[in-house]
Amino acid sequence: MHGVINAVVSTIEFTIILWGLSGILAIFGVEIPKGVVFFIYIFIIVATLLSVIIGRPLIALNFNKEKLQGDYRYSLIRVRDNAESIAFYSGEAKEHRNLQAKFSAVLREAICYPHIEATDEQIKQAMEKCCLDKYLHALDDDNDWQLTLSPGELQRVAFVRILLSKPELIFLDETTSALDEPTESILYRTIRKVLPNSTIISVGHRCTLYPYHNKRINITAGCCGVEECCMNR
Repeated sequence: MHGVINAVVSTIEFTIILWGLSGILAIFGVEIPKGVVFFIYIFIIVATLLSVIIGRPLIALNFNKEKLQGDYRYSLIRVRDNAESIAFYSGEAKEHRNLQAKFSAVLREAICYPHIEATDEQIKQAMEKCCLDKYLHALDDDNDWQLTLSPGELQRVAFVRILLSKPELIFLDETTSALDEPTESILYRTIRKVLPNSTIISVGHRCTLYPYHNKRINITAGCCGVEECCMNR
């Protein structure tokens, strides 16, 4: 509001000064008193209209150019940083569709991300083992699962992916931080049973992780966790 008031006051001051300085403008023999003032404002109005008419499609083309060039911020930070430009070319609905297309998916795709190949039966069995059986009916539901699932359920999805992909090396960084201890125990015992030959490396702050690992490294201030290294300090 303060900016609008300043703009109006500046325009009035400019008009008063220009009105006092301008003389008679003759166009094709027709004399127009204070004609310079009218000429300038007509020029400003026409130039603004042309800018709007030409600028709208150009802004839309520029945004599409970013998308086609693989700008990965296109559907995220770009929307926040360029909100005024989006509104200028009335692109809110289009941007909303882009965000939905990027982040909405069926639960099956979220579980099998990025390229896990598994049958329906394998997916359902893994979900049951990881305490996600209440979502068995929603495997083909389209939703923003990142927001729909709780932090603990998202962590359980990670264990489902482990069971389906069967990696030889499993690295878990605070992967059970949002889970209660009984559920954590079920998940670790499950992957130990289903993948007995896989190596599991866990980073965590819970002592409840101890039983599922053969070796433990405690990292404290000034110590890297390797006993031989810290003894030589």
